[in-house]
Amino acid sequence: MNRRRFLICGSAGVAFVLVGPWVGCSESIPIPVYSGLPRSVKALYSQEFIGALPSMSTEDVVAELARKRVFRNGQLRIGQIRINATDDPLEEFGNFLYTRSELLLYALVARLRPENEST
Repeated sequence: MNRRRFLICGSAGVAFVLVGPWVGCSESIPIPVYSGLPRSVKALYSQEFIGALPSMSTEDVVAELARKRVFRNGQLRIGQIRINATDDPLEEFGNFLYTRSELLLYALVARLRPENEST
């Protein structure tokens, strides 16, 4: 089963993460803090995704997640990745295909993880 089909048909849970107020697209978008993420989101952390999307800053990743509605109203909405799976382009990273929303989220969580904090 390919990744897109897995995301569309799979039984992915939805995690809501409160990280601060939503301030609109014309203003700066608050960046989540790793220590404030629940275990369900921290479980997405993988060292390999630190190198994902190297040309994008953390702010750019958060802004694109906001455009894709994965980060909305100050919350990460993991279930939106499944909704986006139908239209999201597939991207190769580490010899696997991921939807764009999925890769963005993995890259964000990997970048937020402090080196001195264990999962």
